[in-house]
Amino acid sequence: MILKKLSKDFIRKINFSWYLISVFLIIISINVNPSFIQNNISREIFTINFIRFFSGPFFTLFLIIYFKYFNGNKKFFFNKKLFKDNIEILLLLLLFIIFFLFSLLSYNSNTNILYFISYLNIFILGYLISNFNKKIILRNIVFFISVTFLIYLFFIIFELIDNPWTLIELNKAQILQFDSRILNEATPRSTGAAKGFLIFTFLIFFDQFLSKNIIIKNVIIFLLGFIIFSLFSRTAIIFYFFLNVFFFLFVKRKINIKIIFIIFSLILPIISFFIAANVYSKNLFKTENYIYKNSNINNTNNTNNTNNTNNTKELITENINKSSSGRIFIWKKMLKEKKNFFIGDGILADKFHFEESASNGLVYTYLSGGLISISFLIVFKILVLKKIYISISKKIKSNYLPSIIILFLFFRFIFENGYVAYMYELFLLVFSLIYLNKNLTIKPYSINRPKIYNK
Repeated sequence: MILKKLSKDFIRKINFSWYLISVFLIIISINVNPSFIQNNISREIFTINFIRFFSGPFFTLFLIIYFKYFNGNKKFFFNKKLFKDNIEILLLLLLFIIFFLFSLLSYNSNTNILYFISYLNIFILGYLISNFNKKIILRNIVFFISVTFLIYLFFIIFELIDNPWTLIELNKAQILQFDSRILNEATPRSTGAAKGFLIFTFLIFFDQFLSKNIIIKNVIIFLLGFIIFSLFSRTAIIFYFFLNVFFFLFVKRKINIKIIFIIFSLILPIISFFIAANVYSKNLFKTENYIYKNSNINNTNNTNNTNNTNNTKELITENINKSSSGRIFIWKKMLKEKKNFFIGDGILADKFHFEESASNGLVYTYLSGGLISISFLIVFKILVLKKIYISISKKIKSNYLPSIIILFLFFRFIFENGYVAYMYELFLLVFSLIYLNKNLTIKPYSINRPKIYNK
């Protein structure tokens, strides 16, 4: 009797908290590159990365077995209504299946199999959680964003302890650079950190935190805004302006509260950042000016000036590439050298064939899946944007947060590979879509759920 009661309590506890465990396991595996399995690293680091990478898929497998054979609810796995409401996610899954199949045809790499496992794990977990009510789905999104934000915050605090002036130029923080490593895996770059901080501000803007304490909320949003500007990510800064405009136009608040909030979220961070940057640049200029006066740079500069006037066309091209971080040149090069228009070369085709990122989700999709994948991607985007339009036009407040998250991921898709390559963005996209669809559904899903599912 005692064992039976303990087992029931255990099952009840698992049903309540398994999704948070699953999300946490995905978080710790996000920056583990599947190529670790082929790298020449120490046994200890290999073991840690192996556990980090495979713990999520193994736990999801455990959940599938439990819900299939011990839950006693067959509709949990075969719910036509659930599939119909999330047709966009099925299209996205089909896109990854196409990438995977082309990978097998191209080079049959073991790392690509591992990549596909990590992607598939997110879709399976999303489907399992979509059987629950929308509060639990939102809890997963908030938990994921908050934990990843704390990781980014830890990296920045660690850097500031060593060099406080880094706060003015966080994009140059050593720990956020391309060659920085922890456990032989790359740490998040400054653009990734900016993305994490910006998405966390979405939670503040849409009252997931500090909805009642306005003073603390304004102070925190000021600090977050300052850090976003300091990280110098153009996509994050542009979308941060859009976020403030969206908040002012669509979120229902008294006009004076909106104005005060915008002052703290946008105006004060900009003013403070420019003042701090001016003080920092003056100190830096004094140091550099001293070095300049004690060198022979003047002579070399004079001889180089005459050569620069004859290369106007080259300079214009160079400036365009600089303003786009070289992306335009990369896109032209990759599109020009792509041989087969209709099929692709599979997962990470840009890295395997060009040894660099495509830095554009559409180009990456074309390289990895050809025109076949592009057609699925376009249909997917149209369906999603249609639902976002319905949510905003009908003023479904609960859909403002997932809509903003998805719009940001779509905007970032122009300048990065985005959710078709990175687990962080794929998780947010899938779970935001599930939550968006839950709020758009008029009738609840016809599943005879146990009471525990509605917690």
